[in-house]
Amino acid sequence: MYGRRATGVSFGPPAALSALKGKNVLVVGGTGGLGRALAKAAATAGANVVVAGRTYRDAGVPGISFVSTDASSMKAAAALGASVEPVPDTVIFTTGTCAGAQREETAEGLETDMATSALSRIATLNTLLPRLKTGARVFVWGMPGNGHSEKGQETHLDDLNATKNKWAAGFGWPHLNTVAVNEALVLHLAAQQVYTGKVAFFGCNPGLIAHSALRDKVHGGGCLGAVLEFILSLFTPSYKQAAARMWPVMAAPGLDAVSGALIGPSATPILCARVFATPGKADAVIADAQALIAQALIVRK
Repeated sequence: MYGRRATGVSFGPPAALSALKGKNVLVVGGTGGLGRALAKAAATAGANVVVAGRTYRDAGVPGISFVSTDASSMKAAAALGASVEPVPDTVIFTTGTCAGAQREETAEGLETDMATSALSRIATLNTLLPRLKTGARVFVWGMPGNGHSEKGQETHLDDLNATKNKWAAGFGWPHLNTVAVNEALVLHLAAQQVYTGKVAFFGCNPGLIAHSALRDKVHGGGCLGAVLEFILSLFTPSYKQAAARMWPVMAAPGLDAVSGALIGPSATPILCARVFATPGKADAVIADAQALIAQALIVRK
């Protein structure tokens, strides 16, 4: 879950949060959970923050503005990337859900967890990346480097839309597929020469944090999930603590030199999953994901 420590990789000295002053930050999923904590920390440090999501909870908070979007919709995600203003210096994706007891599908024909937790991020970047200026950074939050596709955590990367294999709810393979797509996205984009020296990409693993997705999706809601969340909160960081730990590395001046790096919950470098050590594997996964997005946009029309 936390990733294996990567040796020989350095993020350089951490930055003071004052480094965010005057920066334009986009947090997709910034209306709740970890995204909200990251957005509020950046705004407090003097950044101009746009949060994108469904429900705005920080109206009136200085430095934060809101764009309404539906993270399960490829059309909405693409529109966000094409129109969001100001053009961000820092882009953060924290949107996500978890697969429920039964397979759910969006109006565009996509499995809901995959659409919300992974594909929408790609759809936004498809239209946003051409607009970004040199020096921009993109942070894709998920669980990179956690060992998915290894024994006991199998994915079905030939079935990103979850139509072929027997359904596995909660943190089963449908959700692990979203983890794999997000990790592949970082590795794929960082390897594209067109972005070298212009935009840097990073995967962020928050580790274990109490989250309502556990109660609502994995445990069906109710008392059991609430008790589990309470127990987790006793020995895991809060969203605010996690944001405070990660921002000094995310804003570090030397971070661009290691584009494609994965950042673990202790703000240290971690290795990618072994499946992506195979040349071309990340590119193949993203090609399949892009095909799903293209089909969804056709369906929507």
